[in-house]
Amino acid sequence: SMELTEGVWFPEGGMNGITENLSSIAKENNVKFIFNSPVKRIKVSGNTSEGIILEDDSFHRADIIISNADLPYSYNNFLPESRKAKRINKLNYTCSAFVFHWAIDTVYPQLEQHTVFVPEGYKESFQSIFADKTLPEEPILYIHSPVKSDKSAAPENQDSISAIVPVGHIDKSNEQDWVVLKSRARKAILNRLSEEGMNDFEKHIKFELCYTPQTWKSVFNLSAGATFGSISHNLMQMGYFRPHNRHKIYKNLYFAGGGTHPGNGVP
Repeated sequence: SMELTEGVWFPEGGMNGITENLSSIAKENNVKFIFNSPVKRIKVSGNTSEGIILEDDSFHRADIIISNADLPYSYNNFLPESRKAKRINKLNYTCSAFVFHWAIDTVYPQLEQHTVFVPEGYKESFQSIFADKTLPEEPILYIHSPVKSDKSAAPENQDSISAIVPVGHIDKSNEQDWVVLKSRARKAILNRLSEEGMNDFEKHIKFELCYTPQTWKSVFNLSAGATFGSISHNLMQMGYFRPHNRHKIYKNLYFAGGGTHPGNGVP
């Protein structure tokens, strides 16, 4: 069976089961959770972060603060204006992506659990994504068919397909029509699947969700809608060169996640 949580399908006992088990263990150790309470800012004084202020203006004092939000968002929205924030804003950012989630009332044997479609002109495609901040004429596609290894990911003889189409991140100096690009991305997926013999794919869609660069920015607070850890992983933005986990001034403020040292892959 499946449940709809925050617009994403999860198998029963899957990701939710892991989260629930972790929170249960934490509660047994007297951890208190406050949900649906966005952080307004981190209150600082001198070289110390004193606590957090929520959107309802309630203050919660803390000896140590760990921000797991997108790192540029933390600097720009939670903390006072600084030269560090300005430097972070000038770094190179990762691309974004259109991500489609489909409930399908059939199973396609043509799809492996992971299938990647790369066009012949892949260099031009990368140029479109990273330089022009747009969707390539021939998009790169990644398709995930989870029932190939996990039958609980969908009802019997059905599937919960996800498709990822990389696209440029939001760039104020190069505005894009994301509605048009989303339509193009969807059409490109259906056309490529049709070439592989799945020309009836659209007819089998029971339910559809799509995350766009705007979704990543507005819902998940990812700077520029950059999906893959925001700050890119070029040579001068990896390892020690990446923004560090501990704030240079506020010594009891720490950062976690792919945007900070050493980069994506941090547990």
